[in-house]
Amino acid sequence: MKTFDYLKKLSPNKDAKIIVMLHGVGSNKEDLFSLESHFWEDYHIFSLNGLFDLWNKRHAWYHLNYTNVWPKYNPEEVRESYEYIRDFLAYIVETYKVKYENIFFS
Repeated sequence: MKTFDYLKKLSPNKDAKIIVMLHGVGSNKEDLFSLESHFWEDYHIFSLNGLFDLWNKRHAWYHLNYTNVWPKYNPEEVRESYEYIRDFLAYIVETYKVKYENIFFS
């Protein structure tokens, strides 16, 4: 079974909807999770770490190369992150018995 690197805060309401937080390049799961107190208690909050370690606990979903006029990315890393996020959502649906339509991204 695949393992996921995330933080969570569960609502006392077991029928709560879910917010999944995905950080940007050079951030991490802890940065976004610090915002969890700003959400209502009617939500389960998950903060997922990007797959690629950049430096000093900073992560990305894929590497970006800024040496050209436009940023370039590795399509294989994009696909890998897409599948990781997709599998994480399936894990949430199975583990917490929620419907996909009750999962929101932040």
